[in-house]
This record gives sequence, C-alpha cells and structure tokens, in this order.
Amino acid sequence: MKKKNLFLFFILSCNLIFAGITGKLVGNITDASTGEPLIGVNLVLKGTVLGAATDQNGYYKILNISAGSFTATASYIGFKTTSVTDVRINADRTTTLNFEMQISAVEGEEVIVEAKRPVIVRDQTATTTIIEKEDFENMPINSYADILDNVAGVIENNNGGGDDGIHVRGGRSGETAYLVDGFYVKDVINGGMATDVARGGISELSIITGSFDAEYGQAMSGIINIITREGGAEYDFSFRASTDPSISGLTNSWNTGRIEGTASGPIIPTMPNLATFFISADRKRSDGRLKYNYLPWAVLKVDENNDGIYDAGESWIDVANGQYDIGEGFTDDNHNGYWDHAVYDTSGIVVVTEAEPWTDVANGVYDVGEDFTDENGDGIRNGDVYALADIDGDGIAEPLKKGAREVTATYNWTDRIMSKLVLRPINNVKITLGVNIQNNESRGFSMSYRQLPERSAVSWQESKLMYGRLNYTFSENMFATFSYSKNRVDNWTGPKVTDESFLNENHELYSEIFKIPDSWENSIIDAGNEFTWLSYYAEPYNDVDSNGAFSGDDIDIYEDLNGDGQYSWGVFTPLREGDAYDNTSNYEFYGNYPIVSNNGDTVRMGFSTYSSYFNDYSETTQLEGALTWQINKVHQIKTGYSQKKHKLFNFSALGVGGGYYGKSSDASFILWEKKPIESSFYMRDKMEFSDLVINVGLRYDILDPKSEYADPTKNLGFRYNGEVYETSDLTSINFDAFAAGEVEWGYLEDDGTFSEPDKASVKSQWSPRIGIGYPVTDNTAFHFSYGHFFKYPDYEYMYDYTNSNGIGGEGVPGGLSNISSQNLFSMFGNSMYPFPFNLGDWYIPPVGSPNIKPERAIQYEFGLRTMLTPEYLMTLTLFYNDRHDYISANIYDADPTEYAIYENMDYANSKGFELGLRKLFTQNFSWEVFYSYSRAEGNTNNETSNWYAAYLSSVYGTHPVHRTITMAWDQPHTLNVRFDYQHPKGFGLNVLGNMGSGLPYTPTDARGRYIADENSGRMPYTAIFDAKVYYDLKIQNMAQVRFYLDITNLFDKENIANVFNSTGQPDESLNPNNSPMWKYRPYYYGAPRHIELGISVGLR
Repeated sequence: MKKKNLFLFFILSCNLIFAGITGKLVGNITDASTGEPLIGVNLVLKGTVLGAATDQNGYYKILNISAGSFTATASYIGFKTTSVTDVRINADRTTTLNFEMQISAVEGEEVIVEAKRPVIVRDQTATTTIIEKEDFENMPINSYADILDNVAGVIENNNGGGDDGIHVRGGRSGETAYLVDGFYVKDVINGGMATDVARGGISELSIITGSFDAEYGQAMSGIINIITREGGAEYDFSFRASTDPSISGLTNSWNTGRIEGTASGPIIPTMPNLATFFISADRKRSDGRLKYNYLPWAVLKVDENNDGIYDAGESWIDVANGQYDIGEGFTDDNHNGYWDHAVYDTSGIVVVTEAEPWTDVANGVYDVGEDFTDENGDGIRNGDVYALADIDGDGIAEPLKKGAREVTATYNWTDRIMSKLVLRPINNVKITLGVNIQNNESRGFSMSYRQLPERSAVSWQESKLMYGRLNYTFSENMFATFSYSKNRVDNWTGPKVTDESFLNENHELYSEIFKIPDSWENSIIDAGNEFTWLSYYAEPYNDVDSNGAFSGDDIDIYEDLNGDGQYSWGVFTPLREGDAYDNTSNYEFYGNYPIVSNNGDTVRMGFSTYSSYFNDYSETTQLEGALTWQINKVHQIKTGYSQKKHKLFNFSALGVGGGYYGKSSDASFILWEKKPIESSFYMRDKMEFSDLVINVGLRYDILDPKSEYADPTKNLGFRYNGEVYETSDLTSINFDAFAAGEVEWGYLEDDGTFSEPDKASVKSQWSPRIGIGYPVTDNTAFHFSYGHFFKYPDYEYMYDYTNSNGIGGEGVPGGLSNISSQNLFSMFGNSMYPFPFNLGDWYIPPVGSPNIKPERAIQYEFGLRTMLTPEYLMTLTLFYNDRHDYISANIYDADPTEYAIYENMDYANSKGFELGLRKLFTQNFSWEVFYSYSRAEGNTNNETSNWYAAYLSSVYGTHPVHRTITMAWDQPHTLNVRFDYQHPKGFGLNVLGNMGSGLPYTPTDARGRYIADENSGRMPYTAIFDAKVYYDLKIQNMAQVRFYLDITNLFDKENIANVFNSTGQPDESLNPNNSPMWKYRPYYYGAPRHIELGISVGLR
C-alpha cells in the first residue's frame, strides 16, 4: 500500500443550522483526470457509523455530525481510497469537502490528505468566534470566561456603574444566553452563567456576537455555546497540573493550584461504535489576587504637616511605658483573641474582672508615655506617629508604613466535572446521556469587614446539569432530536467562621425547637416555654450566678443546640468601629465592641460578623423536540418546540443577629416560591443557492408567570367571612385565619366593594429573523442579517420581596423543616401577599412584578470579508442595535406603604463597527488585530437607576432628569491582538492582548452630588496581555508531555478598574471624612502579573 501526503482544500461554511451542537458535511466527488462526477462513491467518517453515497451528480451529504475533528474516507472500485484527516465539524455550521479521486493502478493504494480550511466562509450570516479544543490547549486560558475579553464586541466592566459584567455589543450584562451542549444553563433568578465545563472537556466554544438563528431565544446580544467532547474508538487519557511560584520581582503567588484529568474511549473495546464514554474533571484552589495587599502610603496617627509622609521628628526612648500598647504580647485568658482591659461594675469603682496580663516592651514606634527629647521645649513630642494595627493576622500590631503587607481572607475554590455516555444500539439511533457539575466556594474582599476579613460573607454555588438526548435518523435527508434535561442551581451566602457552626454542612441556616426546662429558674425565657432557636442565635442557658451573662459551662447550664461541644454566642451584629486602625478611621469599618450583660456590665467583646443569610435555587426541567428535513439541495427546514418548567425558591434573612440570648436582633425575612412555565416554537428555512445563502426563521415564545399581580395604583383590601377590611383593620382578624388561608387579598374600589386581583398576564413574543450570505468571488464575501430578539427579565425582578402566601411543601427552607407550620407562618408568612408583610423594614423597596413584559431588541448587521493577499484577510462588520422595554424600578406612594415596582420603561441603543486584519498561519506563526469602535447609550445603566436617581434627588433637593446618557460600560475604542507561534521542534508562544479606552464614571463633588452629566467622565485606558509559553515533548507514539507557563498581565501594567467620583482617581477622594485605609481600595486596580507553571501529559 502506498501512502501520499498532500493538501486538499475544503470549504467551511458558517451559516447557523441546527441543534447548536451538530454540523453538516456536504461536497462533490469527481474523477481527478476527467472532472466527471463519480456515482455511488462510499464516504464514511472513521470512528462513527455516519456515512453517505454520492448521487448521480457526484454529490453527498451527511447530517447531524457532532462537533469535532474527523477523518473522512472515500472509497470506489478502481480508484485510490482517499482519506482526509482533521476535517473539523463546527456546531451550527456547514462544512463542504470536495474530493478528486485518482485512478488506482494497484489494488489497495491509499491517498492520505490533510484538510486545510479556506479563509472566506461562503455562507456566513452572523459574526461568530469559534475556539476549538486545540485553541484551548495553546492559549493562556482555563475557562470560557478567560477568552471573552479578547473577542471583538465584548467588553467586561467592573467600574461600579451598576451593571458590572460581560457586555456584548453595548447590551446589558444579562442579555447573553449560555448553553452547554445546546441546553440553557443560565441562573434564571440572578442572571449569568450558572455552570462551567472543565477545560479538558470542551470540544469547542462558539461566541455569537451578531444576529443569531431563530432556534436561540432568551437573548438580545449574544450566545455563548459550549460543546463538550465525546469518547472515540481509542482510549485516551490526560493529566494536567499547575501552580504559581513566587518569583521575586517578576510575579507573586496567590496560592493557586490546579489539577485536571480526562479519560475517554469505548465501553467495550471490541465494539467501539456501540458505546463510548468521556469524563473530565478539574479542581482549582486559589486565594486570589486580593489575598495580599501592600499599603501604597503610610497611615499616620499623627501627621504634623498633613503631607501623608512619615517624618521622624524628635527622637524618643523606646521602652516599656507602663501601659498596654497595641502589638504587645498578652495572656488571652478568655481565648477571644484580644487583650481585655479591666471591667468595672456600674459604679465604675469595683473591679469585676482584672485586666489580662501583658508584656510591656519596646515596639519600635513612639507610644504615649515614653521619654523623648523635647528639642523645642514645648512639652510635647514633635514628629509623626505611625498608626498601629494588626493587618497581617499574626496577632501583633505593626506600624502601618508604606509597603506594609495586609493579609485578607479571600479565596476561590472550584470543582468541575463532566461526563458523557454515547450509545448507538442501531445505526440510525444515537442516545447521549450527560452530566455537568460545578461547585464553587468563595469569599471576596470586603471593605466593611477589612479589620475582620474572616467574618465577612462566604458564597457557595452548586450547579448540576443532567440530560438525555435521542437522535433518530429517518433517512439521509431527515432526522429528529428529542431531549430532556434538568438544570439545578443552588446559591447560598452566609458567614463561615473557624470553630463556629452558624450554618450546617449544607450551607443552610438551621433551627431547633427547645423547650426551656422547668429547672431553669434563671432563664431569660420562662421555664416550660418553647424557644424557636436559629443557628445565628446564641444558645439558651440558665443564668445560675444571676450575672446577666453566660459565665461558662462550669457555672451556668446551657443547651448545645448546634452540637459543637461549646457554648455559642451566636452571630454578633456588625457595628462600625469609632476607633479603627488606631483611631485613624471613624465609623467606616466593622470592628469589635463590648457586650453588655442584662445587669449593665461589660462581659466580653463582640466581633462584627456577617449577620444576613441568602439562599435561592432554580430547577429547570426542559423538554425539547426538533425535526430537520433536507427537502432538496436548496432547502433545509428545521422546526422545533421546547417547554421549560421552572421551580424557583428564594429565602433571605437580613440582620438575624444573636437573638434572645446574645446581642438582640430585628431580623427581616423574604421567602417566595414560584413555578413559571416557558414555551417556544420556531421554524427555519435555510436556502442554499449557487451564489447566495438565505436563512429565514420565525420564533414564538410564551411565558406564564403563574403569579398574581400587585397593582400599586389601587388600594389594598382584604375579605374575611364576607367582610371587607382595609390594611389598618387587619389586627381585628384572628391570626389563625391568615395561617389557614381564609383571608383573601384584593383591592378596594371607590365604592368600598372588594375586587379580586388579576393573574399576571401571559407574555408572548414573535421574533422574525433573516440572514443573507453573498460570496462575490472565492476571495470576497458579504453578509447581512436582521432580526427581532428578546429576553425575559431575570426572575428576581418578577418575584423579589413578594413573600408567598403561607408556607408549605417545598417552600420551606431546608434547614428549618423541623419548625411547625404555625411557627413558620408567624416568622415568614405574609398576610399581605403579594406585598411583603414587612415592607417597612426597607427604604422604598423595589418589589418584583410578574406583569413586566419581555425586553426586546432589533439588530442589524452588515459584514465584508476579503483576502488582500494569499496570506492576509481583512474583515469589516457594521452593526446597530435598538433595545426597548428595559425594566426599571418606578416608585409609587402606594398602599400599604411607599415602594417601587419594576416596569418596562427604558430604551437603549448601540452602534459601531469592527475592523480586523489577520495573517494566516504560515512560516510557523500567525497573528490578528481587531479594532472596534462602538457607542452604547440609553436612559439608565441598570434596573435600579431610576430608583437611585429619585433617592439622590430627595437627598440633594434636585429634580431627576430622564434623558439619554452614556452607558457605564461604553468603551468606544478597543483593540484585540492575538499572536501564535509554533516551532516544529515543539516550542510555542501564544499571546492574547486587549486594549481599550477608559470606561465612564460620573463626576461628583465631595458630598456625592453630580457636577456633570452622568457617566461623562472617563477613566484611563486599560491594556492587558496574557501569554502561554510551552514546550512539547513526544515520547514515541504513546505519550505527549507539555511544560508550560501561563502568564497574565505579561507587562505588569497597573490598570485602573474604578475611581473615586469626586476626583476621577483611584487613590484620592475629596471627601474629608475618608480615612487613609478607606481610600486604599485594592480592587480599584487590575491584577498584577501572575505566572502559573504547569505540566500536562497525554496518553493514548
């Protein structure tokens, strides 16, 4: 058998077709010597059961091919068998592969052909960026999110403008749809992508920033679609690990570590096409870039000339001074981590508790009481004095000098796993079963909890996508897909403190019912009564010594309700400290404070702790069916139907605190559960003519909120036993009647009659779309697209604050399931549903409205692609987007109290162009540069901007003006750069660069009052370059080893992410009340240079 290597060009078409996870292969097979079509040539994709035979015109087609790389083999009697390797099939695209077969002189001859893709995509109708498996391996990225900043038209902002996040072509951050294997994985309550895929499990990532096909809904700006890998006919294993060593002067360590592994292959080795598996998992542990911060200036307790720079001044003798100074060692008798001074009774004379002993030593800075040289004879020591504070967590206060290291409690842990099982019991049936799981735990940087970072909030998110898909091929021209999926997303936020049990192992606020023993004669709650204890509360005890406080388990008796073997004082309410950072900050930071007993004595120190709790989950069950029919060579019809049933739950407990036995609290609760239903239908016809491609589609969507609608323009009323009541009369109704659901809510008409509330209306939306691809020549092509797009607002804007009417079933928070329904209703139930019973706990709360309509967009796009030379491609895209019915919180002076409600009332638009120049991969390297100019304008930045404008008007006595403003994420000029070098001997370099003009901010005076138009100021430009340097080492044909460096912010540029509005600077504020530590906000700056060193091993 003779083998021969050569290049065969094939056409990679780019129109949107079906499923979001599969592509299509078509082409013609001819006799190389005569050009005549060959009839009946057998074409197969190796490692699959897919194949086709050419018709009388030599034409073939294969539908429904999973995204990935394949080898296509054509065989015909009398001709050399021709195999084309590395044929890439992309989701939502058509690949055209033509064969010219050579006559065979010897039986068994084979031609091996390496596929090469053309640059001009013949039938492209939308701007799409595709990142394939090989790109992920070579680029300095570890997740889909790492590449987004380097895609033209995508902007990420963190400037505090009210809608931080990813923005596609000028839209709000929530306008992008996220899919994994064609299934929506958005967090439908809070917005954003709810799950991610382990890097090694990604086959391709497609990012659509232009108009998209009618199959895609719930998006107005872009589509991010991740296609996961499938197992093949051969076993394949890989392992990858990396860490971030600290290299002085070059990089810093964030204590980052990653491990990753994949395994794939056939279930039965001898039957590789029957069933295959793929598993990928990874783990990341990192403290993050804000774990260690270095003070950019000195913090001075005394600054005689107010220059912010330490001046030594008069000399002093650094000795023990007879009093406790911060930083001196002490004996911590009560194990609270702090030196405790003497405690006196209410007379102020009798010592109740002696001060803890300490070691009185010299500490390197001037302390009050130390001798000094009085050079000018004024009787006081002249010179600056450093503030002292323990900012590195070692228990010893140090001078807050410039460059002093601050250690926080930030961290980010992520585990991801995906698995896929593919079954092919018969040739025309394919069954896919998949699971994708992501668990994340993180604590961010908190300014308020800067003194007590370990007591700030921790967030957990767990997401699980499970799905099954049946693919049935009726004929070579028709196939159907049926799928079922369940996507569950859980979010929790609460405190996680060492040696405390505020939350259980499931991150839940939990409860116990405790009956006060009859023997507890000195209990705050009378003996014999039931106490509903929450895990944030202090544990109940019997005050045996009658001192008004728990004195220890050797004296007082307590009930260990959380089972941790020690008495729990509960969560202490956060209070801002008046003398933080050695009296240099005034009520800016949460801190420690004395706890006073019921007798008025100070009994211990309290530690400000995050005292709220949030838990929500969404469970979306989706049924979907689609039929694809290739009617003839021109028309391909696809139609599909989908239904999503959501189960939504939200529980919020704000300001819970220590409860009866500790620091008292005045908690507020929100609890709701909803079950909206979404349905959609679409039809699309793709028409492929010889020199024109037209893609026409129509989509219809329906949303039933399954909820009643609160009308703020009407007077709230109630009906009980035939009698009508106003809100002020509710106290005359027995509480049990509300718990039993016997009280109806509604509205009082002008004549005093009662009317029942309306159900929230069913929302519907028609969305026509068209795309046209027009290849003028083989080197030049145009495309145009137009479409209507929409999205339902995130469900928190429909249901937030609307406490459910009564509690029951799955509406009970998991950790509180042991509380009786009567007690649950007394704590969380709502007699004024759909208004929260405790509206007065918030200042004009923005209440969700299930009656809001979908937000809408109309998009236009025109594109040109042309080869300037055989190596250089130029692209130009122009776009314009109109966005209507943006929701915004509108304030009403309503019954029972003033509140705001979300309504469709705002508008925005964006426009611009994207110009690209690419050098194709020749001579071992390629590069591309994209310049984008765009503008994003509208009425408001986000859903609460109108509310905030009204609030500022009430504070400053101004009148809010509703007019067009620049959006907070408007970045007119961006430049994206990519460079790829691959040496034949295994060395490689890949660089991604992003530069952009400054994001907006709103100039204000020292009080925060606007002194110019909103978002009229500009921050400095930003620039960041990331790089991967690697070396590949092949070990025979069994393994490939890669050593690599991932470098973020290669040039260590200090990028400014946010500024003080009064100065436009990240380190200066005109507010005289801002202390030096409050002005130092490390998150106002981008991350410095960071290097990860890693190794990967692939076995086959």
